[in-house]
Amino acid sequence: MINCRILKQVLVLNEEKNFARAAQALHLSQPTLTRNVQALEKKLGYKIFDRTPRNLQLTPFGKLLVRHAEKIVSASTQLENEIAQFSNLQSGQLRFGVGPFPAETSFSRTIGLFNEKFPNIHIQSIVNNWEHLHSLLLNEKIEFFVAETSELEKNDNLEITPLQSHPGVFFCCQNHPILEKENVSMADCMQYSMILPKLPQRLLEFMNTNNQSQDQQEDYAFIECDNVGMSKEIVLNSNAIGIGVYSFISDILQDNSVQIIPFHPPFMKTIHGIVKLKNHTLSPAAEEFISILKQVENELCREETHYYSNVSDSGPGKK
Repeated sequence: MINCRILKQVLVLNEEKNFARAAQALHLSQPTLTRNVQALEKKLGYKIFDRTPRNLQLTPFGKLLVRHAEKIVSASTQLENEIAQFSNLQSGQLRFGVGPFPAETSFSRTIGLFNEKFPNIHIQSIVNNWEHLHSLLLNEKIEFFVAETSELEKNDNLEITPLQSHPGVFFCCQNHPILEKENVSMADCMQYSMILPKLPQRLLEFMNTNNQSQDQQEDYAFIECDNVGMSKEIVLNSNAIGIGVYSFISDILQDNSVQIIPFHPPFMKTIHGIVKLKNHTLSPAAEEFISILKQVENELCREETHYYSNVSDSGPGKK
C-alpha cells in the first residue's frame, strides 16, 4: 500500500524539480523529504527521479507513477473536502418520511428552519401513512420517518423515539347540526361521514365498538384521506366530520370557518415518534433536522396549551 501523503510529496517534488524548494513548500526538512522518496523508490524497486546537476527529471517509471499519483491525490483531496462538507452540512441530501398530521403541523415549520440554516442540503420528503413509510425505511429508501407508532412498538428492527403527544379534536363546519347537541358522543359523530387518515388498530377497534349502523353488522363507512388539505376542504363543504390537532386547523378556527366539537375521548391523542432502523447511524443532516423538529414540537405544545387555556370549556379533557 502506497501512502497518499508520500505520493503528494512526489508530485510537489516533480513540480519544483528541487529538493530544497519542495521541502519548503511541504513544510518538511530536506533530509526528511529525501528519505521519504528514497524509501518509496526502494519499496517499488524503481528510481522515480534522475538527479542532474541543475534539477530533477522523471524517469520513465516516474512518469507512470506521477500519472496515477495525480489521480489518486486528486480523488483523496476531493473525498476529504466532501467529508468536511458532509460534516459541516455544506452539501449532501436528506431523505425522510412523514405522516399526514406531522407533515401539516411540525414538519412544514421544521423544513423551513432547516433550509434557512443549511440551504445547500437537498431535502426529499415523502408524505404517506405509517405503513408505507415503514416499508420505505426497511428498504433504506429513507433515513427515518415520523408518524403513528402504536403498531410498530414491538418491531425489534426499529428504534423509536417518542414525541410529545398532541390532543386530538373532532371538527366540523360552523353550522353543523351536531353542534346543537348538549352531550355529544362518539355514536353521534359516527352518524355522519368522518374524514380519517389510515387508522391504526387502536382506533379502528374503538370506532367499530361505537358503530351503530345496521346493528353493527357492517363496518363503519368513512372517508379515508391522507391529504390534510383535502380533508379540511371536505369539512368546509359538507357535514362530514374531520379529525386533527389544533395546529392542523388553527387557521380555519381563527376565521370561524370551523368549530371544534365538544367531545374529547381519551384515545384522541397522537402517538407519534421518530422511527429509524436499529443500529443505523443517522447522517449529521438528519441529526440536525431532528434537533430542530423537537424544538418545533415544543413550540406547538405551548401554542396548544395557550389556546386550550383560553377555551377551556371546549378543549380536550372537557366532554
